[in-house]
Amino acid sequence: MKGRWYFLHIPKTAGTSFRVALENRFALDEICPHYELQPLMAAHRDRPQGWRLYRGHLGYNLVTLLPFSLRVVTVLRAPEARLLSHFRHIARDPHHPRHRLVAEEGMTLEDFLSDPELARELTNQQARQLGQGVPRDRLQAMLAASDSQQEFARRYRAAIPADEASDQADLERALARLPDLALVGLAEELPTTLARLARLLGGRPPRQVPHLNADPRGERPAFSRRLRSLVEQATWADRILYEKACKLFHEGPPSRWPLPDTAVSPLETKALEITFDQPLEGEGWHQREILPGVGVIRWTGPGRRAELELPLDPARGWSVALEVVRWFDPRDPARLKLWLDDQPARALEARPLEEGAGWLIQGRFEPRWQGGGPRRLVIETPAIHAEADDGRPGGGRRSLGVAVRAVRCRAVD
Repeated sequence: MKGRWYFLHIPKTAGTSFRVALENRFALDEICPHYELQPLMAAHRDRPQGWRLYRGHLGYNLVTLLPFSLRVVTVLRAPEARLLSHFRHIARDPHHPRHRLVAEEGMTLEDFLSDPELARELTNQQARQLGQGVPRDRLQAMLAASDSQQEFARRYRAAIPADEASDQADLERALARLPDLALVGLAEELPTTLARLARLLGGRPPRQVPHLNADPRGERPAFSRRLRSLVEQATWADRILYEKACKLFHEGPPSRWPLPDTAVSPLETKALEITFDQPLEGEGWHQREILPGVGVIRWTGPGRRAELELPLDPARGWSVALEVVRWFDPRDPARLKLWLDDQPARALEARPLEEGAGWLIQGRFEPRWQGGGPRRLVIETPAIHAEADDGRPGGGRRSLGVAVRAVRCRAVD
């Protein structure tokens, strides 16, 4: 997994699930913390060596601006479905600048696409993002004249045309770039896409495929003849690009996605601590979060089971302890279940952390006398669903998990 990587995240293409899977392969300090171009390039003045992983809605402009090469990965989605999902995102996100028009004033998709200025936000976004062709010196001049991302976005929008001729040029560049990207995934083929990503980065394909930040309403509205025409006009370049991406995805040589070397030797240690600022070997977790006064944590989810692969000697017994620092139901920490491989924890107990900021969930496991490879720790949360009220745009229903700060393992005789 050498070199620097860039996830060119196009909105509403299952990118959150892909991004979390990608971030899991990197330590926290290897990941660029900036998601917007203006603050990112400003940070590069103080850190010219950059980071090992970049991600965000930055388009191909980031590749143009950075002074070193990037291995680019992206995910595309069926254009009509992406456009509809993008519009629903505007309707449910109160922080979106167009939200009031849709949610409060009742603007329909047909109204939105009938306005040339508004339609620009939804039109051919995949071809435009991947096909950006602004020269480096022009981008640098716009960045130098901008003291915020909002100012840069305003300048960029005013300087870059959004018409059929411009879309045609973007499409031609995007089509030419597709074969050279390290990975072009498809939202409709998410399990295969994540498996290829894992193999590309030297990991194991996931057993479970999370759908994070998914559109809670997937139904397709009835299209009038005019709306059908507007959607086709807004997706013509994306449809050509998506067709080419599908062909590459399904016809790519299997040799490009070699099976990883899954042999993992157990560590010759009697103690092991896992914290979430390091790469994650496992699945069933949300993205990292940094809580003031607590540190780096991960919530389990979106399913009930979260897993970690631990390089523990199978010939030893182990005591495993979780530091649980957040939960939705105060009964949850005591109701967790732990397994190591297929063995349930013995003498599972829950007690408050010494600093009073959570719970320590601890269980013991017997040696496993047969088999090699890593041991798989499984954390299962109660089967609870409720309306989300944690400040996320639009709320919706979600599985409730627990937030874990650390996992500590100690050998026992």
